[in-house]
Amino acid sequence: VGAAPRAGDLRGFLTANADHLDAHTTLRILASHDADAMECATYAASCGDVGAAVNAALCGDLGKNGALAALKILNEAPIDKAEPFYYRYASTLLNRSPVEATDAFLARYADGLEPTGLLPSLLYFGRICADLRASRAA
Repeated sequence: VGAAPRAGDLRGFLTANADHLDAHTTLRILASHDADAMECATYAASCGDVGAAVNAALCGDLGKNGALAALKILNEAPIDKAEPFYYRYASTLLNRSPVEATDAFLARYADGLEPTGLLPSLLYFGRICADLRASRAA
């Protein structure tokens, strides 16, 4: 009886064979077998599916680590693939990891990230912070 494959073995296999596997089918199989969300995120990123990778990273860890993993994926992806997902997940990223998210937004500004696309999330985050300060002062 052989030993069960380690998670790193799966990640290596998926990354090495990303060009030969159908991304949608592979992600469905991984999900149906309760694969770790970060395994799915790594695979999706290696296939160029930035949206699925970011979603898997955020779902895999509902705290700061998930946001940091999602930011890493976004920061490493070409801006044309990553840009819509910065806007879509800006509120979540700001709530979970405000300093790192802001740094990432500023770093990608030079690449074409539009401040107006981030503005609703930034305003919402500012309102949450103001409400929190007011409740602490009361």
